[in-house]
Amino acid sequence: MRYRQLVLLLTIFLVEANASDAEYKFVVVSGEPVTLNASETAQVASFDECTDKCEQKTECVLAYQSNSSDPCYLFDWNSITQIIKNEAGGNGTTAFKVYTDQPCELDAEYLLNGKTYPQNPNDSTKNLWKIDTAEEGWTITYIDKKPSEDLICGNFSHDRPYKDGCKPECLITMVQLLAVPGPLTDQFNDPYHAGTNVSNWNECLYYCHGNPNCLVVYFNPDSTPICRWWSIDRIFFLNKTEASEMGGQHMALKLPLSNKSCLYTTEELTNDKYYYPYNKIFQFYDKSFFLVRTTPKYYKISVYQDETVDYNGRGAGCEPNNQISVMYNMDKNRNNLPDPNPILCNRIKKAPGITADAAKEICNEWDGELATERFFGYFNPCTVTKAQLLCDANESYGWQYGISCRGTPKMWVGVRKNNVTQQFQWPRPDWASTTNAQIFTCKQMYKKEDKGGPWFMNKLEYTWAPGQPDNSPGNDCGYVQIDQDILNWPGYGLYSSKCDVGGIQGFVCQTLRQQDKGIPKFSEILNEYGQDPAKVLQHPYFIQTAYDPV
Repeated sequence: MRYRQLVLLLTIFLVEANASDAEYKFVVVSGEPVTLNASETAQVASFDECTDKCEQKTECVLAYQSNSSDPCYLFDWNSITQIIKNEAGGNGTTAFKVYTDQPCELDAEYLLNGKTYPQNPNDSTKNLWKIDTAEEGWTITYIDKKPSEDLICGNFSHDRPYKDGCKPECLITMVQLLAVPGPLTDQFNDPYHAGTNVSNWNECLYYCHGNPNCLVVYFNPDSTPICRWWSIDRIFFLNKTEASEMGGQHMALKLPLSNKSCLYTTEELTNDKYYYPYNKIFQFYDKSFFLVRTTPKYYKISVYQDETVDYNGRGAGCEPNNQISVMYNMDKNRNNLPDPNPILCNRIKKAPGITADAAKEICNEWDGELATERFFGYFNPCTVTKAQLLCDANESYGWQYGISCRGTPKMWVGVRKNNVTQQFQWPRPDWASTTNAQIFTCKQMYKKEDKGGPWFMNKLEYTWAPGQPDNSPGNDCGYVQIDQDILNWPGYGLYSSKCDVGGIQGFVCQTLRQQDKGIPKFSEILNEYGQDPAKVLQHPYFIQTAYDPV
C-alpha cells in the first residue's frame, strides 16, 4: 500500500517561490528516508544522475541513494515525511528539491528549516511541501491548499476558479503557463522600453495586466530586457514545457472572461475556449474573437472574425492574415454558374529559413495544409480572378499579409515526393480546380495583342520550372519561386529540393473558411458575453482603441 500522510494547515506559509529568478535546485544531506515503500526506483551511474531524474519529474520532491551500487529512489509529493540523518541511524545520501534564487552555494540550514516550496512554480497555493529541521533529521509537511480568503482575483494562481473570480474587476485575468515563446514568435513589443523598468516576475505579470496592448508576457532573468510582451499579431504558439525546465522563466496569457468562463479551471480556460476581447485587449479588430487550444506540444492562439463580413472585397469567412480563394464557372454570356470547387483561404507567412517540415507542421496546426496549386497561374497575383494567391497584398484593415513579390522569393508549398511511388504529389488534389473554371491573366489589361486568356482549368497542375523536378536523392520537398518579371506568364515555377534548403522566405498555407471547419459564429461568442449581435455595430475594419477594463 502506498504510504500517504496529508496535513492540512490553516496558516499562510511563506513560499520560497516568490523570488523572480528562482529555479529548482537540490540540497544534499547525509540521511535516509524513514521508509522506501512509496518510492520509484531507477538504475543510475551516479548520484548526480539520480537528482537529474528527480528534477525532470515535476512530482518528485526528494531523491535518495544508499551507496553508488544501489538503485536511485525517487519520492513524489506526499509520499515521504521524515529523513533520518546518518548520525541518528540513517544511511546514505538524500537530496531535497527546493525552489530558490540562491546561487550555486546553497544555504542548507536556511533552506531546510521552515521553508515551503511549490510543485508548480506558477502556483504557490497548492501542492506545496514544507521542510523543517528536527532532532533526528528533517521532516516534510505537505500542504494541499493554502487558504485563499486574502487573495485578490486569485493572485492569478493556477488553482481556479477563484472565490472572487467572477467579480467585474477580475474578468480580465492572467493565466500563468509552463511555457516559452514558440515558433513564428515575432519581435516582442515594447517601443517605450517599459518592460525594462521591472525587476521581478510579479512586476512583469502585473505590467502586462495593466497594459491593454499586451496579450502574452514572458519573464526570463537571463535576457535583456527580462520582461517581454507581445500583442495578438506577434505571437501564435507557446511551447509547453516542464517546471523543471523553466529555470526562473515565467509566462502568462491574458484572457477576457465571461460570466461563464470565470467559473472554469485553468485547464478548461486553455482547452478549446473562445474569447471576445473587445475593449479589453487592444490590437484586435472590433468584430473578432480568439481561441486558445492546448495540444501535446503547444498552447495555440488563433484569431477569427465575423464570418459574414467581406473584409477585402474578395469574400467573407477567412481569418485575419488570410485572403479568400473563390473559383467561378461562367456560361457563354459570362454569367457566374454554381461552382463545385471549395472556397479556400490562402495565407502566406514570412518565415526566413524555415524548413519544409516545420512549415507543414504549422499549417496543420492552423487546420490546413501547405498549398496545392489550384490551377495553372495560381501563384501569379496577376491572374484576374478572386482565386489566385496575392503574394504581397496589404489588407485594408490591418496586419501585413504575405511576402514581397519583388526579386525572386521562394516559399514552401505542398508538393512533396511520395515515399512509395517516388512521384511528387499535392497534399489536397481535391482543392484543385478540374471543372473547366475560367481565368484570365493581367495580360488582358496590359497587352492588347495578347488577350491573356481565358484559360480553362480542367486538370491537376504541376507548373515545374525548366529542368524540374530534380529527382536527386534527398530532394523530397518543393517550393515555388516567383519570377523577377511577374508579368511573364505564368510568372513562377516549382522547384524540388531538400526539405531544409536555405534561401526560403516563408511558406503558403491553405485552409477552409471558418464556417467550413467548425468555428463558432461570431454571434455565438457575443451571446456568451451577454452582447446583442444586432447592437454590435462597430466598424469591422477598425483596430480597437477604447479601453474598458471593468
